[in-house]
Amino acid sequence: MRKILLSVAAICLMSVSGLAESYSCGDMPKWRQLAELGIVDAQLVLGKDYMSGQCGIKDEAEAFKWFRLAASQGDAGAQTAVGFYYLQGEVVQRDFTEGARWLKMAADKGIPLAQKLLGLLYVAGKGVEQNTSMACFWFRKACNSGEKESCSYLNQYLNQY
Repeated sequence: MRKILLSVAAICLMSVSGLAESYSCGDMPKWRQLAELGIVDAQLVLGKDYMSGQCGIKDEAEAFKWFRLAASQGDAGAQTAVGFYYLQGEVVQRDFTEGARWLKMAADKGIPLAQKLLGLLYVAGKGVEQNTSMACFWFRKACNSGEKESCSYLNQYLNQY
């Protein structure tokens, strides 16, 4: 689970890589103003910061709030993070259906981690109807993007059926 959370953080970091270079903890009030105005990149910076505790305040609920706002505006990295938060069930009530919905949005945009997680949900039948064909579909997409664990899952489920 920790490995997946770190992957989610990496996706969020990639989404704001240009901005993250110029970000310092002293700028947090400016970023908050921009985030409150609906600037997706600023919402991502705050979400990442609260998730990591980089500026001394680790607050997963606050991270979720900012990721949810960015996800609602279509950011695929944030959609992956929100989906994961729903699967994890620690910050928000666990809801596999809602998690699958957010992950599907990100998976459709080509995010390999979201594709892998969606595949795992199809295998388990959590939040979606159990469907090995759909699981393999998403594992294949993630594998084709270089997500090695998805390649293993794909081989495992193709060999079983």
